Amino acid sequence: MAPPHRHFDMAVILETTQYEEGQRIASDVPEMVTGSIKISDGKKGLHELLERNRLWAESVVESAPFFFQKLSKQQSPEILWIGCSDARVPPNQILNLKPGEVFVHVNLANELRAICVGNFTTHVTPLLGGHYGCSGVKAALSRQEFGMVDNWIRNIKDLYIEQRKKFKDLGEDEVLHMLTEANVAKSVYNVCHTRIVQKAWKRGHSVSVHGWCYSIDDGIIRDLNICVSEDTQIEPIYRRMMQKRSSVMGFDDMTSSKMAEMLHSLSHSSSTHTFIDTESVRYVYQPIESYFLLLITNKTSNIVEDLHTMQLLAKLVPDICGPLTEAHIRDKQFDLVFGFDELLTAGGHAEQINLQQIRTNLEMESHEEKLHLMIQKTKLENATADRKRQEVRIKEEQREKARQERAAGISAKASGYAGFGSGYASPTAASSSYSSQSSFGASTPKEYTPEPLKAPAPSLSSKSSGMKLGGGSKQGSSFLDAMAAEDALQDIPPVTSAASSIAAEPKLPDAVGSTDPVSLAIEEKVSVQLNRDGAVEQLEVKGSLFVAGHDPDSSACRLHLRHSSANGVNFQTHPKVDKKLFEAQSILALKDDTKPFPPSRVAVLRWAIKTQDEAFLPLNITCWPEEESNGKTTVSLEYSMDRDNMVLENVVIQIPTGVVDPPHVSQIDGEYRHNPTDHVVLWRIPSISSSNNSGSLEFTIRGTNLDAYFPIQVSFYSRTTYCDLAVDHVLKTSDQSPVQYGFDQLLSTESYVVQ
Repeated sequence: MAPPHRHFDMAVILETTQYEEGQRIASDVPEMVTGSIKISDGKKGLHELLERNRLWAESVVESAPFFFQKLSKQQSPEILWIGCSDARVPPNQILNLKPGEVFVHVNLANELRAICVGNFTTHVTPLLGGHYGCSGVKAALSRQEFGMVDNWIRNIKDLYIEQRKKFKDLGEDEVLHMLTEANVAKSVYNVCHTRIVQKAWKRGHSVSVHGWCYSIDDGIIRDLNICVSEDTQIEPIYRRMMQKRSSVMGFDDMTSSKMAEMLHSLSHSSSTHTFIDTESVRYVYQPIESYFLLLITNKTSNIVEDLHTMQLLAKLVPDICGPLTEAHIRDKQFDLVFGFDELLTAGGHAEQINLQQIRTNLEMESHEEKLHLMIQKTKLENATADRKRQEVRIKEEQREKARQERAAGISAKASGYAGFGSGYASPTAASSSYSSQSSFGASTPKEYTPEPLKAPAPSLSSKSSGMKLGGGSKQGSSFLDAMAAEDALQDIPPVTSAASSIAAEPKLPDAVGSTDPVSLAIEEKVSVQLNRDGAVEQLEVKGSLFVAGHDPDSSACRLHLRHSSANGVNFQTHPKVDKKLFEAQSILALKDDTKPFPPSRVAVLRWAIKTQDEAFLPLNITCWPEEESNGKTTVSLEYSMDRDNMVLENVVIQIPTGVVDPPHVSQIDGEYRHNPTDHVVLWRIPSISSSNNSGSLEFTIRGTNLDAYFPIQVSFYSRTTYCDLAVDHVLKTSDQSPVQYGFDQLLSTESYVVQ
């Protein structure tokens, strides 16, 4: 059953309740604009227009004092009128609505351009309003050429050719009448297939698209009974309109004998081209080996120019494809389209261009690009050679230092691991030098902060050979400091840097199971793979229920659970758990229920969810890098969350940049840190909920490689899980008395990538 047209009914109520005030404003207009104005009078005519505007504004304020104050506020009409610019009367007057109460998009013959209406939201009812006597439809029926206007009315011409057999026995006015209504039906069809309408229906929004036709003769709107409110209604309603107004047709029929006669009279053994004229178009074709190249033009075109274009096309096809086989043509199909586009303009006119120019345009060679690549290659070669020279110099100095140490009688054992720390920055120093990148990690809850890796203790039994850095020798330390300063080297950050802490897997709080006789914990790991357009390629959730018994008397118990399979969850029990009892009564207990649960955490229940449905996506990330003309790139990122019941904590989005240069951030929701060592920008949002379910980051950075900003990695955790699993109570097996238990649940990321 189709959803009710709630939004359309609201539009009707709006019209009736505001009829009186709108009628007063509209009635004042004819009294002020009587007489005509000639703009050719110069400033006099323009001043008169301005005076009329002032009088109109004063009359509106007099009748409705707060009209312009309301109009200046954010408008929120519930109707989008897609009409014709030749309708003579504004849509708000046709609908008897005040200015600002309807979105208006008008152009020639109410022809839809999706980019023009792509911003209307799902609470707007689109109305396709054509009108009888449309100049655009008349122009489409004529055989004249109007220049750029032909691009707008091309679809109407195609519709006429498709349906013209039904129009053959009708008069001109009746054909115009029927083609106008058919064009409205076609426009409704196009609007319903736009991405925004399809997405609104998919998400369950009540959006209805209507088709009307307005008569200039009497001012009355005719309802064409076109109302599409769901995807399944598009094709049946469109077919009904086409059958009602006309029958679907192809080209004019041509008998085989007529075709043979025309080919015999036009094709000769010495000819290199042929053409066939029909009632409305001309077919120019030429054989190329076992294929035919076909060019369709109108009969008013210059046949000499058409033949020249055909000859150039006949040279272009083998030049692009090489051997004319089906496989070669299929492999080069896009190159053929690009080549045809170089020769033929959007309006169907041939360009004054030759084959060599087409080759040059297709290759898209740039002298500046070649020069830039040569410079980059030279820099890389110089850097490689310099690195090799530095390596040779350092090795030679290392050998010299080792000889000096052996000559001085320095013990290798005494200088072994003691000097290792002095040659490198200490963990504390390295951590402080990286504080600008890792500072925001302190806001993460204590139980989720990864513990830093401890440095291994020196082994007294190990022996070392070769050079020993440090060892109490100030000369070695100063030498390394000088060498690092000369090469502009930085201290190596410790393994507990911000980038590694982001990817670290969060742990459950230590408090879980620490004081209660029984500890229960639900943990879920989500793995998501998105493409660059934000579409879900893979979404997988793996969950487990962990149990730990700390009191032997209370650990011999049964877990009474409550769960749902709404998300398609399939549960799997531990081999030592009574599976039949769980499936029958949702009770988790050991097969030998006299034994207690072990003190260490064990996963007694597991489940998995695997889908590509966007509704399951916890966080959607989209990234648009755009190359600027100054050798830089502007990167725009957006996040959105549609799951209102979920709160994401400590969200960190890691964007690779490929360069050490810092970004220039122009807009951000949250905070960011730049890690020049790993060449990444870390965008952190402390918490994402329904109150801030969308945000953006925009920055500019040096570089023109648009692929350098992928893959993007995301990490977060949440106290809301996908599986609808709850613990009602825990009872002892012996006497069915209640057992005190601790419970916690956590959702964290295992792999969340945009690539």
